[in-house]
Amino acid sequence: MSLQITVSVSDTVTPDIRNRIAKLANPAALLNSIGNAITYLAKRAFSETELRPSAWPQKKDGTTATLRKTSLLSKSPRVTAVTSTSVTVSSDRPYAAIHQLGKPFPWRSGQKKGKAFPARPFFPFTPEGRLTERADQEIRRVIAAYLHRS
Repeated sequence: MSLQITVSVSDTVTPDIRNRIAKLANPAALLNSIGNAITYLAKRAFSETELRPSAWPQKKDGTTATLRKTSLLSKSPRVTAVTSTSVTVSSDRPYAAIHQLGKPFPWRSGQKKGKAFPARPFFPFTPEGRLTERADQEIRRVIAAYLHRS
């Protein structure tokens, strides 16, 4: 006497899942949406303090830093490149990096004395390069909305 067992596996993909898989085949549109979300958070950080990765120190005269002398910096964040694997969000203002990262005093002997400048970050990244919690939540929202769109 022999025992025979037959197992059949049905590999049916629902139309909804097939649609989501197709959307991810070329993720440039999704990455562009993510870049736009980061850009939006960076621009809003100039007026909404809770969106900043860290508090901005006051200016030397004790007044609140706004970084809005001309508003060029606050308007400058934008998506500058999208590929199939990445999105680049940047600013064309040459002083944006100094505001984001700060500028310490020179520490090597022989270096010209430079002016120290405290960081006043507006892009939603920590000094270690991680997304802020708010940016992470926003990106997750963008991905979910993108995948559920028809």
